Amino acid sequence: MTASEYYEKALDYLEADQVDRAAAALRVAVELDPSHLEAHVELGHVLDAIGDLEGAREAFERAAELDPADPDVQMGAARVLFDLNKPLMALVRARRAAQLSPYSAEAHALVAGMLVETEQAEEALAVARNIRGLDSTSPEGPRLEGRALLELGRGEEAAGHLRQAVMLAPDDSVPAADLADCMAALGDVADAERQYRRSLDLNADAANVWFNLATLLHRQERHGEALEAFGQVVRLDPGDAQAWAWKGSCHRALGEYSAARECSRNAVEQDGKLLDGWLLWASCCAEEGKTEEALEATRKAAEAHPASPFPALYESEIHHRLGHSENALRAADKALKLDEAFAPAHRLRGEVLAGSKRWNEAIASYRRARELEPGDHETHQLLIAGLVRAHRFREAWRESRLLARESPADAAQLRRISARALLLGGAVAVAGGTLVYMLLHYLPW
Repeated sequence: MTASEYYEKALDYLEADQVDRAAAALRVAVELDPSHLEAHVELGHVLDAIGDLEGAREAFERAAELDPADPDVQMGAARVLFDLNKPLMALVRARRAAQLSPYSAEAHALVAGMLVETEQAEEALAVARNIRGLDSTSPEGPRLEGRALLELGRGEEAAGHLRQAVMLAPDDSVPAADLADCMAALGDVADAERQYRRSLDLNADAANVWFNLATLLHRQERHGEALEAFGQVVRLDPGDAQAWAWKGSCHRALGEYSAARECSRNAVEQDGKLLDGWLLWASCCAEEGKTEEALEATRKAAEAHPASPFPALYESEIHHRLGHSENALRAADKALKLDEAFAPAHRLRGEVLAGSKRWNEAIASYRRARELEPGDHETHQLLIAGLVRAHRFREAWRESRLLARESPADAAQLRRISARALLLGGAVAVAGGTLVYMLLHYLPW
């Protein structure tokens, strides 16, 4: 058989959806005739479809050598290079395709999309606007304009363009997914969820859309629904380590620690440097009382990310839970050595010191945490309780008034904390009841 006959046979295999046989026939065709352009191009498409990106790249590059003026070859090469995480090389190919075919909306859309992905939003916006003049019925013009505008922080404008794209292509899942991303960025979570679900109704196999929907649900603490969505992600892409980790965090939020630990194990098997995976493993083991395993997970996290303060923070929390105050303090100090402006470590350090009745040191840690995160009302409550226990009543009074103004919703909780701290700290004996009465009745709770 000749190369052309093998090529025709490969096309028959593709018609019958026998992709592996088609790939084998095309390989024979290009081996018999290395100058067979169509066979190289088709082989590139087939290998791309079955996930052999390096093979696809070689096929398209050979085709480009045979006919450097074919824009379709340049576009095929650009898409494969981009999937291989070689965006600059991909963009060169895409630009070449647009130069070869200046009136092709598809070629310009490829350029605009890659510019958006490489955070060149201004140029992407200019290219996307040209697409409208080339094809006013294409959803790609307004869709890519919307994505570029969103990257530039012009969310409201972006939403308008993306809605237009959805109207132009109501049966295309991609514009709906992009509109959902835009609405999520604008804080309209209800519309974002509607658009994600609309996109998934059109294409239920889009793992990235399931991931974004799951993340949206997880942030709303709708952990059961998020768990189901993350389950779809790992079904479609079992190698997505981050999805495994966040699926595990949903299990953990539901109190399902064993299932969460299994998810964390899957996460770190896929990516041994995934910080979220190791820290989830550590927290689940700690909840289950598996202290040594939890500490080992924090050590693995620290090895994978030596500059991150989070592993040391988790180690400190584990020791604190066990009542090992000195070990907890050392770990908290280790976290702060890595990042002195890490508010959670200052707060945890304060809690450890308060547990040892080292009130003044605890207060200093709480104050530093408050400086770094002024809106953290929970730390403010801990600060007030510490001031009361240290008998620093004037400061407690001032901080109480400040918190009551900043967060009226916390007033009732603050009353309980202050009362408990005062009574347990023996303030009645020190201040003779008058201060208790003033704190509980005269403050603007």
